[in-house]
Amino acid sequence: MIGDEKLIEALNDLILINNDRIEEYEKAIKTIQAPEYLSLFQRMIAQSIQFKNELINEIKNKTNKTDWKGSIKSGKIYKFWKDIKSSVSKTHSLFISEFCEYLEDAVIKAYKEALSPDVYVPSDITHLMIMQKAKLKESYELLHGKNEMHLVNS
Repeated sequence: MIGDEKLIEALNDLILINNDRIEEYEKAIKTIQAPEYLSLFQRMIAQSIQFKNELINEIKNKTNKTDWKGSIKSGKIYKFWKDIKSSVSKTHSLFISEFCEYLEDAVIKAYKEALSPDVYVPSDITHLMIMQKAKLKESYELLHGKNEMHLVNS
């Protein structure tokens, strides 16, 4: 079914975005000097691992494939994410924590795009995506707060 294919593509894009988010925070942990960010970045990695697993489970349930391993093929949501991520990388020379804040905003925008009316998303999956997006907003706020405090204390 075409609608199911678009849904699987959208979910796969969110999985790829969460993989990218994990990768970015792993890089940040290796390079950041401020220890107050380490536990937050580790929390964000764990969050994306959880989100990725939840999305994979939804695809497995939808396709009835228990061995689904994902796809490297990306759709429009992932391309949207890469464009935003690329523009942030090219136009901002920021501290890692500020860069991560911009990336968090980009992830939230990608979730918003995934929830657009272009793709029919069943209510249970919509609920999952809305919950994940809300948790992403909480993470963004935590990071933003740490960045604000860091600026004040500098």
